[in-house]
Amino acid sequence: MNTVQQQLPIRCSSILGPDGTGCWSCILAHIERENHDLGTLRSIQDWYIRYKSSVDGVAEVASIGGFVKQYQVDVNPTDLRGYNLTVSDVVNAVQRSNNEVGGKILEVNDAEYFVRGQGYIKTIEDVENTVIRGGPKRNSNHDKRCCQSSVGGDIRRGSLELNGEGQVVGGIVVMRTGKMHKK
Repeated sequence: MNTVQQQLPIRCSSILGPDGTGCWSCILAHIERENHDLGTLRSIQDWYIRYKSSVDGVAEVASIGGFVKQYQVDVNPTDLRGYNLTVSDVVNAVQRSNNEVGGKILEVNDAEYFVRGQGYIKTIEDVENTVIRGGPKRNSNHDKRCCQSSVGGDIRRGSLELNGEGQVVGGIVVMRTGKMHKK
């Protein structure tokens, strides 16, 4: 992009366009599984099916329906004030606890060891045990002391219904631009 930008006239700019558009959706599929709620099915769609669908000519598999799982932290303003914390302190601490950090290769006795930090939140306890900020006597203020953490659904942006029998979770397969099948 940088090379092309330098060759364009002064008032022109370049951007990358989409690999596919909603106009090129070609398949609508749904997933079913007994004993799984719509939140669990949506997580399966978002984290497994969507990323495992590397088929020639497919730009993406867009998820639809269900409930997007999210960790929610409700802060208590009185408790925050008591610990001399702000909402920004809580937000920054949760963001830091959900990061992967780079590492280094250590060479020990002709063997190499790659060290890195994986800090992804996996359970509600991970959120509750987030260290917000160390106190004056090196005691840590944890999320669970001034906040209520839970797992809930994000704001819904659509639903998918199957044959009048209720809601399901699915994916819309979007074809790559210019990859239309010709007979």
